[in-house]
Amino acid sequence: MQLLTRFKKLTFALMGVLALGVVVSLNQATLAQRPITGPTVAERQGPEVAPPKRDFGDMSIAFRNLARQALPSIVSVDAMSWPTRACQGPMSRHTLGSGFVVDPAGRILTSSQLVFGADRVRVRLRDGSEFMANSVRMDPRSNVAVLQISPIANLPALPLGNSDTMQVGDWVMALGRDSRLNPTSTTGTINSVVPGPGVSRGEDFFQTSAALNPGTGGGPLLNLNGQVVGINTSASHFDEELDRTGFAVPSNLVGWSSQQLMNNGVVNRGMLGVTTQPMSPSLARQFNAPLGEGALVNRVLPNSPAATAMLQPGDVITKVDGKTVVDSRHLQSVTEHLDPGKSYPVEIIRDGDKINLNVTAGKMPDQLNLTPRPQRVDPPNALNQKPSSFADLGLGVKEVTADQIRQAGYHPEVHGVMIDSVQPNSPAAAAGLQKGMVVERIGKTNVASVQEFNAAEKNISVNNGALLYVQTRQGPKFVSVGSDDL
Repeated sequence: MQLLTRFKKLTFALMGVLALGVVVSLNQATLAQRPITGPTVAERQGPEVAPPKRDFGDMSIAFRNLARQALPSIVSVDAMSWPTRACQGPMSRHTLGSGFVVDPAGRILTSSQLVFGADRVRVRLRDGSEFMANSVRMDPRSNVAVLQISPIANLPALPLGNSDTMQVGDWVMALGRDSRLNPTSTTGTINSVVPGPGVSRGEDFFQTSAALNPGTGGGPLLNLNGQVVGINTSASHFDEELDRTGFAVPSNLVGWSSQQLMNNGVVNRGMLGVTTQPMSPSLARQFNAPLGEGALVNRVLPNSPAATAMLQPGDVITKVDGKTVVDSRHLQSVTEHLDPGKSYPVEIIRDGDKINLNVTAGKMPDQLNLTPRPQRVDPPNALNQKPSSFADLGLGVKEVTADQIRQAGYHPEVHGVMIDSVQPNSPAAAAGLQKGMVVERIGKTNVASVQEFNAAEKNISVNNGALLYVQTRQGPKFVSVGSDDL
């Protein structure tokens, strides 16, 4: 009897488990057929759950956190200029932008174009407090300005990052404050490294896809680590077509310029005393220089450090202070960062041989701070027919006297033959040679007369182009005529 009772109980238990399994299965099937709805009130009030991990991360949260950390250091800058006697009306002119704190004691960095020519500069902090800048130091060439205010308490500062680590495609954020102290930002990527706009064309700037909003000019360009990798600057002052295009002064240039401004009040740049030109593939072959490397010297200034070190036109500068020179613009940037009065090793290629020299850097004169960027030497159009002799180059020359040289605007020390004619659509025309230029050298042979010119041309093969050293109204340059890369 007891065994039967136990059997009945076990049977009922098994039936209960089976019934529960059926109910659970039915509930799951019912839930699967329901449309997906939003979270319940209880779920919304529950603990935050980290968003699912994505391939590129949650950029929105990343940029939000970036702005939250940096904004306390962003200030509004108001550059005020009083009207001159020639202007009518009592109103002052205000140029608004941003800046950022780099020293808790009140040192602020911004763009020099923002404060250039200002009579007074007012700085407003995020809490609305205002301070007049005690000191304004600027360097227009690098577009960097250093402001100093006297805050009541220490201010949160932003760190400068290493702009050399930034690459095309890296994400960046441009931050600033508008006239009402509201934060403003744009995000994008590093597009390229280009010559700076206007007077900054001698420096390399970042161009970004982060278009500038009102207020972001002079503010910081940040990487995703919260470090300043540039100062936002606009090109609209110099070219209306570039309005709102994002440019930024790289932070390494900012640090170098601002440190000199704080220590000396000015930025002292080094110089060698040479003018150079880009190296085309044909010129690289002519001078036995590696392709895509080096700057070709076309002039050595008298009494310059380069002249003292015995540099010559035709030398190819490949290294300065251990840094490989990429091209003539890069050489300019490298030499400007040399300390005047200090000796540096310089590697050159002369007649195919590598030569090591020591050059004591000079100080760049103030009037040379606006030196234009090097221009392209070789025109883009090529000729389909390759010349077989020097006569096929389409170049005619004539004798020229010292008086004619002087009347043409050349230096009295220029000696050579003057170009009298250039045939249309000829290799000489494609190389940019023009009537009135003076040819001083063919290959390595100086030519001071038509007779010497004719004798020298007979020894020149034009298979790889004929190398001429010519004087132009803009200065001397090397030209390879009849080369494949014209």
